[in-house]
Amino acid sequence: MIRQVFEASLAALKRLGVPLVVLDVPLLLEAGYQCYCDQVVVVKVDPLTQLHRLMARNHYGSQEARERIATQMPLAEKLAHADVVIDNNGSREKTARQVTKLIASWRKGPICTLWYNIVYETICQEIRRNFDALSTLSS
Repeated sequence: MIRQVFEASLAALKRLGVPLVVLDVPLLLEAGYQCYCDQVVVVKVDPLTQLHRLMARNHYGSQEARERIATQMPLAEKLAHADVVIDNNGSREKTARQVTKLIASWRKGPICTLWYNIVYETICQEIRRNFDALSTLSS
């Protein structure tokens, strides 16, 4: 059902003429969704930083965090699928600069915050509509 909602949402965005869709899917490769992407962007971080950030964000102990990381595809394998790699070992600002540069290259022009807000809202609305429609069908 998730794939149906996803595909219907992408089709709706295409019909609306949305020129750029960014999929923020943590398990994109594991779920096989890379086939929907023109480019795969992998955000990399060193293992110790990944562990500490996961523990802080999710309030996990060390063992629980290590087990969670162990269930994921290894970074080396993700990097083999990457068209673009964002290095997230530095500050938020450094990572943000890399992302800004990447998005600007996609748009081939200055980034327009309003444009992104509109696209984001459109995506959210379409996902809600498609999810509601599929939920009604499955009831």
